[in-house]
Amino acid sequence: MAKVVTCPICGNTFETGRPNKKYCSFTCKEAGRQLRRMKWEAANPHYNAEYMKKYRTAQKEGAQHDHDGTPGTHPHDLRKGHSRYNEPGNGGPRKKGRTCRRG
Repeated sequence: MAKVVTCPICGNTFETGRPNKKYCSFTCKEAGRQLRRMKWEAANPHYNAEYMKKYRTAQKEGAQHDHDGTPGTHPHDLRKGHSRYNEPGNGGPRKKGRTCRRG
């Protein structure tokens, strides 16, 4: 069942079989994404500064990337494919070799 939709960027009408398709082409889709991003940035002008302030505070405290050598304490160890995940009973078999590029 084809649905006739008008593209909000260029105004062209097109048929689609998908109920959630809004744009007629990839170019219009990217233009719509950029437009949404610009509107969001205008509505949240201080977001990046606040985020970076929190990030720097966490870096100073060593909360995010301070690795004391204890197995499983590094943030990357919590991802799939790392030793904690691959221990028996924790979701998968143990793999041979390194699974992360951190040394």
